[in-house]
Amino acid sequence: GASSATVLHIEIALQNTINVEELMKPTYIRNEDSTIKFLYKNNINNDIIYIDSDFSINKSIFDKDEYEVLKTFFSNLYGFIGKPIILKRN
Repeated sequence: GASSATVLHIEIALQNTINVEELMKPTYIRNEDSTIKFLYKNNINNDIIYIDSDFSINKSIFDKDEYEVLKTFFSNLYGFIGKPIILKRN
């Protein structure tokens, strides 16, 4: 079957009056057979926040008995992406 991948790299330059209080934790979410995967990592270096994510689906059609697995995967994914990076002014 067909596969699909979305890779995202973001760099956010911070003013020196802003500090990162908390970054999101690196995360790897996948279903049991790894046909759907999401990888996320971030770090800060020299007042620049680097964010990298990779989302891939390696299966084009899912059976109806796989619905619960897909629902759980996307519930976990949406729960994760709703978390903030916390910034604070000096």
